[in-house]
Amino acid sequence: MIHVEKIPQFDPCSTATWLARGRAPEHAEAIAKAWRDFPDLAPTASPEDRMARTRARVQAMKPVNDAIAAHSEAERQARNFSFTEERAVSGRGDERDAAILRGRDRYGYDWNLAIRYADGWYALCAAGHNAYYREVVIMRRSAGHKCKTAIFCHAPSH
Repeated sequence: MIHVEKIPQFDPCSTATWLARGRAPEHAEAIAKAWRDFPDLAPTASPEDRMARTRARVQAMKPVNDAIAAHSEAERQARNFSFTEERAVSGRGDERDAAILRGRDRYGYDWNLAIRYADGWYALCAAGHNAYYREVVIMRRSAGHKCKTAIFCHAPSH
């Protein structure tokens, strides 16, 4: 006889359910509370009422979902900066890594802006001149507001 472990039933109203799925305690409780406050209606309820209930639950969970996304993004950026800093300290980094860290330390850029800053410096260093760049996004009012980017290079003032 094969032993099969019984899987616990999924209960979205239980904080334990969300903790078991890796949510932080405060996030797990907020998600479970939204499910307790706005549970699914019976299948016999009108589709309009069921959709309204779902929209209310989604709206109630928006702050916690936003907090989860912000937390995940902060962790991603911290890991990326930590990795880059470790490379630089150990001597395995390059000029681009140094520029990423300079963007963070000197200008307070987040990871995405520090990468863009470093890409500009790295490209200019590779070109072998002492120019700097400024990137400007030009919005076109036609064709669905597509963006174009212009890069202005010029020598620094002395």
